[in-house]
Amino acid sequence: FVVVALAGCQQGPPQGTINGVVTLNGEPVDGGLIRLVPADGDSQPADCIIKQGKYEITMPTGDKKVELFWLKGGSTEIPDTASQGTSPL
Repeated sequence: FVVVALAGCQQGPPQGTINGVVTLNGEPVDGGLIRLVPADGDSQPADCIIKQGKYEITMPTGDKKVELFWLKGGSTEIPDTASQGTSPL
């Protein structure tokens, strides 16, 4: 009975973790936001605050579109993503 119960538990789609460093003019970006948007539209985007240039996101595997949001001057405020990247850097 326990084996049947465990077989019925679904873990969901395969997950993967992506991490890296974001730099501008060779210096780590601090306080920006990186968003990974699934290319297939089958799952939700995932956001991560960039801290000292580093980020790490775990989400379902597959092709992604990368969006970066960062305020001029390296502000540590979380960027307003409503502009959808239309504001110049």
